[in-house]
Amino acid sequence: MSPVHIVSINGLASSQESDSIVFFKPDQKGTVHLKHHENHFVVVFSVADYSQLGDVEYMYQMKGLDDKWYDTNGSDEVTFRNLPVGKYVFTVRAKLKNQDWEDASETQMTIVIHPPFWLTWWAKLFYALLLACAVWGYVRSYKRKLHRTMALLRSGKYNVTEAAMMAGFNNMGHFRDSFKKEFGITPSEVLKNR
Repeated sequence: MSPVHIVSINGLASSQESDSIVFFKPDQKGTVHLKHHENHFVVVFSVADYSQLGDVEYMYQMKGLDDKWYDTNGSDEVTFRNLPVGKYVFTVRAKLKNQDWEDASETQMTIVIHPPFWLTWWAKLFYALLLACAVWGYVRSYKRKLHRTMALLRSGKYNVTEAAMMAGFNNMGHFRDSFKKEFGITPSEVLKNR
């Protein structure tokens, strides 16, 4: 049995004027790197001895997508559509029709579909930092409102409701609970201790 080879991995590049075939080349390690929108492609394979072509059967497996082996039904290519972002290992086996699969020739290639930039690890880190900054900013702003209310109450010019409303608090029950939690004293006690 002649060894099986992966001949090419082809994608369809759509442009406004026409569709054309794009050939994806592996890097030095034999890995094909695809962008997130290049997730529709065809893997073409063949045996080295072309005189055996009519007598060869193929099976393939795409680890990372499915661990099952699939018969190609005589075809020397497999089409994959809309594969999610991830790392895959495409393996193809070839045997002559009168051989067992244990005697088959086998080869494989790693295919990596990279996420769009907005889903990369560094983008997610940026989102987490942005969220942390937003939470920190909200807490800081809230504490400033509480301290402003404290200053208004200590000035003696305003009652509790007026000071809370001027600082931007609308829910008096929530304001009293937050105030006591921050300062360890209720707003009414601030007015009494003045």
